Amino acid sequence: MEYTVWHYACLATTLFGSSLLQAVVGFGAGVFGIPILMLCGFDAHVAIIAVSVGSMCQAMMGSMSLKGDIEWHRAFRPAIFRLIWMPLGGYCLWLVGNMGQQQVRQAIGIVLLLIVLVRVRVKVIPTEELHIKWEYIAFSISGVLLGFCGMGGPAVALWVMAQPWNPRKSRAFLFAIMFLGMIPLFIQFYVMYPDDALYAMLLGLATFPTVLIGGVVGMKVGNKLERERLQKYTLVLLTVIGISALLSPYLRPAPEGAAKPSVEEAATHQVIPGLLHKC
Repeated sequence: MEYTVWHYACLATTLFGSSLLQAVVGFGAGVFGIPILMLCGFDAHVAIIAVSVGSMCQAMMGSMSLKGDIEWHRAFRPAIFRLIWMPLGGYCLWLVGNMGQQQVRQAIGIVLLLIVLVRVRVKVIPTEELHIKWEYIAFSISGVLLGFCGMGGPAVALWVMAQPWNPRKSRAFLFAIMFLGMIPLFIQFYVMYPDDALYAMLLGLATFPTVLIGGVVGMKVGNKLERERLQKYTLVLLTVIGISALLSPYLRPAPEGAAKPSVEEAATHQVIPGLLHKC
C-alpha cells in the first residue's frame, strides 16, 4: 500500500515512544509499537520490520555500553532455540495474513493481551540452578512470537527474571539476545516479503534519530521515576492497545466492496514471490 506523510509522522512518533518505553521499564518496544502502527494503517510485516530495526539499533547501543557484562557464549544456545522456532511463527503470520490485515490485527491483539496477563499473573522467583527445560520452553515460545509478530521479548524477560543476575547483567543479556534475533528475523521477512522488507528496513533506519532520542530521554525518566508504578501504567496502556487491536474490525471496518485476495493470490504476492515467478 502507499503511505502518506501522516503515516511517516506516526512511524517516527511511535518509534520514539517504543524506545522511550523500553528504556524506562525494560520492555515494550515491540508490544507497544507494532499494534500502534497497524492501527495507523501499516501492514503487519512492515510494522514488525520497522520496529525491529529500531529495536536492533537500540540493542546494539545497549550491547556496546554493557559489553563488559555480556557473556556471548551464554547467549548463543538460547538464540539458537529462538532461531529454530522462528519460522513457525512466520508461517502462522502467513496463514493469518491470507485472511486479511484485520485478522492479523486481531491475532496480535490477542497475543498482546496474553502477554499482559502472563506478566501480571506469573510471579518469578530467582534460582541458582534453573533447569534447561525452562530455557528451551521460554526461548521456543519467544521464537514463535518473534516470527509471528516481533514480540519475542516478554518470554525472554520472564526467563531472565528467574536468573540470579544483577540488573546490569540482566540488561546486557537482553540486549545481546535482542540483537542476535533481529538479523535472522529480517532475513525471514525478506524471503517472505521481498518487495516490502527492504523498504520497511529503510523506514526503520530513517527514523533511528527518534529511537536514539527516545532511548536517551527514557533512561533519564527511568532514573527519576518509580519503576514499579510505571510498569503498572504500561500494562494498562498495553491492555488498551490490545483491546483496540482486537476490536479493530469494528473500530475501523474495511471499505465496502473491497475484494479479499484468495489464498492462491496471497501466496503469489506475499510468500517467496521471487521464487514463484521463476518457476
